[in-house]
Amino acid sequence: MTTPRKGSEITKEWLEVILTEYEVRTTPDASVLIITFLVNPGADPGNNFQAEVIKVAAEGDVRGVTSDSNNNHKHYNLFIKFLLGTAFQQQGARMMNGHRRELLIYSDIIADLDDFQAKTSGDKYHINIPEFVYGICTDDDYVLVMKDLSADGYVTRNKHDGLDLPHILMATDRLARLHAVSYSFYKSHDFFHKYPSFTIDERWTNMMKLFLSSLTDCFIKAAEFKKEEYKMLFSTLESNKDALTEKLGDMPTNPKKLKIPCLAHGDYWTNNMMFQYDNDVSTD
Repeated sequence: MTTPRKGSEITKEWLEVILTEYEVRTTPDASVLIITFLVNPGADPGNNFQAEVIKVAAEGDVRGVTSDSNNNHKHYNLFIKFLLGTAFQQQGARMMNGHRRELLIYSDIIADLDDFQAKTSGDKYHINIPEFVYGICTDDDYVLVMKDLSADGYVTRNKHDGLDLPHILMATDRLARLHAVSYSFYKSHDFFHKYPSFTIDERWTNMMKLFLSSLTDCFIKAAEFKKEEYKMLFSTLESNKDALTEKLGDMPTNPKKLKIPCLAHGDYWTNNMMFQYDNDVSTD
């Protein structure tokens, strides 16, 4: 089976293979026959996703669900991510291991964390992410397929409007769950042995040092326009730039220097949050 590298290469045969693999997790003798499918853009250009994201709506028959029926008609709503850019850019992404870590988050790690918190806290701190459907990560192929939550009524907020206080509090609470549960898990499990892709090497550190140095320069230049008003901020940034860059660049490669080793969201902003509402339109 040829793995597609972009939305236009998705085929009926590929969908049948990955959805059969998905159904087999709960029904060992299941097989999926796709009747029709439609590929749609998952996000408008300029929405800052570092991947090609698309949506697929498919209908198919699931065979072998029960012994007394031949078919079970189902609708599938999928959200699919491919590596973005030229072959050179994609190879750079592979070297940084970010795509592999993201796939592991969906395929294995959050399930491990949820099992852990369910046993220790009665599922009080469940971590909500889209359901994992399929993924592959090799030297040649990468694709991540998850359930499209918009089909269940989840929506994003307008990025230009930002979030009001109730939404900010809810989003912060959910992020804190990820921090706390992963920190507790880390204390009792050999996380890096099981998931060596999360061991950060000096290539990532060097990139982060360059990024942080450039970002600090931008803040300093921005502060220059109101240098007198933000005098203390300006002088603090300017005098601590090198030390700050070195410290933040060094910490991830040395877990002993981290006071709270935990998983953190790599791109925590409005477009990466989805909300669902109950009937009276309050945040649920």
